[in-house]
Amino acid sequence: MEEFPDGHKYVGNYTEGSQDGAGELHFVDGSNFKGSFVMNMITGQGKYSWADGKSYDGGWLNNQMSGKGKYVFGSGKTFEGEYLKGKKHGHGKLTQADGKEYEGEWKEGQKHGKGWFLHEGVKKQVEYSNNKIIHTSD
Repeated sequence: MEEFPDGHKYVGNYTEGSQDGAGELHFVDGSNFKGSFVMNMITGQGKYSWADGKSYDGGWLNNQMSGKGKYVFGSGKTFEGEYLKGKKHGHGKLTQADGKEYEGEWKEGQKHGKGWFLHEGVKKQVEYSNNKIIHTSD
């Protein structure tokens, strides 16, 4: 185990002095990460759990969410889909705590492209440009 000056701790594998392979980070605020590291960076698969109840389980690259994963918000809302450089990017599904769903394309964290809204059994096709609806149809 390695403890850092700010109080966070690392438990896991090292290669040539760097966090490398399977490991865990434990932060002073109660947040933690369990997964893969490459040269001191969170890279590969892993789960980050924040102290406030949020979590992300999926792909990582250079300490950022990347690839496929599932983010659970503290409110009960979830996003399951693709990430790039820490933002929703590609195809994904956002489910609100009340059951409303949006499934479609995302670009740099914004709804962008074609998708579907589903609410109380009614499905509606939508098209977004930078998080603004530009077209809807049934």
